[in-house]
Amino acid sequence: MFKIKVVHGVNENLVDDIVRIDRDSFPAGWEHGDAKEYFSEILKNENNIRIILKDEGIAVGYLVAVPHNDARRDLQDDDQFIQEDAFRYYIESVAILPAYQGKKGFFKMFETLIKELKNKGVCKISMHARVLNNFSAIIQKETKVTRIRKIDRWKYYNYEEPTDYIEADL
Repeated sequence: MFKIKVVHGVNENLVDDIVRIDRDSFPAGWEHGDAKEYFSEILKNENNIRIILKDEGIAVGYLVAVPHNDARRDLQDDDQFIQEDAFRYYIESVAILPAYQGKKGFFKMFETLIKELKNKGVCKISMHARVLNNFSAIIQKETKVTRIRKIDRWKYYNYEEPTDYIEADL
């Protein structure tokens, strides 16, 4: 049975767990240059929402959401159409180990994200969602999409897959 934990603060074990999950969940070549440094930076920002999915006490998934405008600053060179919105959060990264996918873990993390966002007075999200694994279709089904556009070869998927940029109301 999955357990969800909203993480406040960061420690090396958390970073190591997320790096491991990320590495083992995505195709080879999609790694961040220095994944440990990248996730350490993302996780230490207290404005970000960090959610861990555990099974029998072991981290098997994570979701990190950041203020949309923070993501926009990082992504504007790669996605020139992303607009500012101070009242939106961007799902920076989400991953579940392959052995645990398809078991509703994402929905538990997403429900927790919605609660956390509503506690902050935020009711809008954005993200770049994978198309080939149907993640974009899941997001479209679970939210009220207000804007969607396809990017044929997304840099962060090693230019191997398309992505849908999605903005949605919760």
